[in-house]
Amino acid sequence: MIRRADLALIGQGALLALLALLVLASPAQAQTDCAAQEDTQALREPVYRRVEAASRAIQEGNAAQAADKLATLAGNVEGYERAVVLQTLGYAYVESGRDAQALDAFAEALAMEALPRTPQQQLRYNTAQLQIALGRTDVGIDTLRRYLAEACEAPPARAHMLLASALAEKERYRESLVQVEAAFAKAEAPIETSWLRFKLGLHFETGAYDAAAEVLLVLIERAPLDVSAWKQLVGAYFEAGDRRRALAAQALSRRLGLLDEPKALRNLANLYRALDIPYKAGLVLREAMAKGRLPQSAETWEALANAWIAAREWQRADEALLAAAEAGGKAELLVRLGQVRVERGNWQAAVRAFSDALQRGVGTASRVRYQMGIAAWRAGDVDTARSALQAARDDPEQRQAAQQWLDFIERSVEAG
Repeated sequence: MIRRADLALIGQGALLALLALLVLASPAQAQTDCAAQEDTQALREPVYRRVEAASRAIQEGNAAQAADKLATLAGNVEGYERAVVLQTLGYAYVESGRDAQALDAFAEALAMEALPRTPQQQLRYNTAQLQIALGRTDVGIDTLRRYLAEACEAPPARAHMLLASALAEKERYRESLVQVEAAFAKAEAPIETSWLRFKLGLHFETGAYDAAAEVLLVLIERAPLDVSAWKQLVGAYFEAGDRRRALAAQALSRRLGLLDEPKALRNLANLYRALDIPYKAGLVLREAMAKGRLPQSAETWEALANAWIAAREWQRADEALLAAAEAGGKAELLVRLGQVRVERGNWQAAVRAFSDALQRGVGTASRVRYQMGIAAWRAGDVDTARSALQAARDDPEQRQAAQQWLDFIERSVEAG
């Protein structure tokens, strides 16, 4: 949005400079720039004195009084004199907070096209600023474009940024970016941070995530501990499909101590896992839990267990799954605990985990009994193995496999 602060060239300083050109200069001096219009007339002495007095009143903080006198004067003059009076009246209105009336005065003076070209173009710029500030964005855009095309001197970078802001307000983001680039080309280094952030927003709006990342790198160079910039950088890389750079940015921000929020830490762990670096995911989660940045809840313990399982760190996965189950996690965690213990060859402990899962009312009971029967056989507990497999055999889905194991067990027992 355009703010009143964007009316950068409307104010006492600009007023005095323009009066020096319009009021104090001779007609020949007023036409030296850009081959200004011919036949420019000088102000008559009485008009000059009244305009000068009004300008001084504005400078001294008596803008409202000056506006009343200038409004009366405007009704008594014509042509060049009226254009000068209307322009000065517009400044008086701005200084007294009457922007709508200021715009009317500026617009009328502008439409007369009686001023020398340089003041005329400056007036066009100021008019555009007021139009945009008052919500007349479309016409303000047109006025600004004409100013940029016809200005005597190279328009300042801020004029391009004003147009960029107006275009962005109308969701014309790509056109806005063109103006931003023009502003950056004219601006003195270093580019204002607010301008960089504006450009960043445009890149995100247009889906130019690689370009957004480049802007973010500049912002981070200026403010290395800006948490939001780091998060946006990670997001930009991720949206661009560059997950490895996203991971690198997120890991670096963590080393800088900027990654303390639970969601950010979980995202980092998930990113490590997505890039097949589960061990790092486990380390991130374990450290975060140890430092109290993540709660020691069933959910967090399960996420840690998943990381250790993917990394084939069976002992650590065992500990995390057990903790998750003890923290009130679902019965299926005990099933997974039993499976991890099977991977470790810890058969008796696996039987206990499967048994605990069944006692909690796990949903896949027949499948759990089947696994429990095999683990019990490996542990040398024939009775438990038979009992579990016979119970599993009652389920049609497990019947054939359970029967095969039962047959195998009987043959093994008979063979002694």
